[in-house]
Amino acid sequence: LVRRLNWKPGQPAALLTNDVDGVFNALDVTLRGTSGLPNVPGVEARTMMMTLAAAQQLLRTDNRVTELALGLDDQKHLRAVEAAVRVAVGPDYEVHTWEDLAPQLLQEEHNQEIIFGVFVGIFILAALLGITNTMLVNMLERIREIGTMLAIGARRKRILTLFILEGLLLALLGCFAGMAVALSLVAWLHHVGIHLKFIGGGILHIYPFTNPLQAGALTVLCGVGAVVASYFPASRASRMSPVRALMGNEG
Repeated sequence: LVRRLNWKPGQPAALLTNDVDGVFNALDVTLRGTSGLPNVPGVEARTMMMTLAAAQQLLRTDNRVTELALGLDDQKHLRAVEAAVRVAVGPDYEVHTWEDLAPQLLQEEHNQEIIFGVFVGIFILAALLGITNTMLVNMLERIREIGTMLAIGARRKRILTLFILEGLLLALLGCFAGMAVALSLVAWLHHVGIHLKFIGGGILHIYPFTNPLQAGALTVLCGVGAVVASYFPASRASRMSPVRALMGNEG
């Protein structure tokens, strides 16, 4: 039974409810223990676990099962399983997914994805600004080297390409290093789990996982962003005057 009842195991109780026909019914039971459900308002106060025989007697279902719940290891197969179940049970039975029964959860998932995208965008923007600043500093520190390359015949397009490639390499190395640390941490947390305790004794178990498509998309986005962020310093370096650059002055 739920935790808010504050009953002790072995204590008798009476369950009151309406059966499948709407007629009031009662059943005497004995409390066996409390559940580990988290203290979610509106859920733990009206949720309990009982044997199938007791539920059938309380609801007067005459040893019938009125609802079956299926659990999936991978939500990607949700629609395929739904279609297969519809074929298996036939048109006399209703088949609903969790998306149909709890659309608010789907909306919350979409909202979380939007919030996640905003935070990712902020972090990527900060990283790109860091790349631009780093490349600009590198350009200013290499004015004489750039002037020497231009003086011996290096084309301005080559100077531009070298700085863009440097920025791209800097971003990809940082991205791969960060991905390695993040994926390792998520894999470890998926193995051990994150266990959140609630007031009242409930425990929520979370097992995070990663999406390879998202990781790949972020890597590509970092690469493209690094090229864009490096273009301004690279363009300034390629437009330098060889004479002024040899004297250590940009221009």
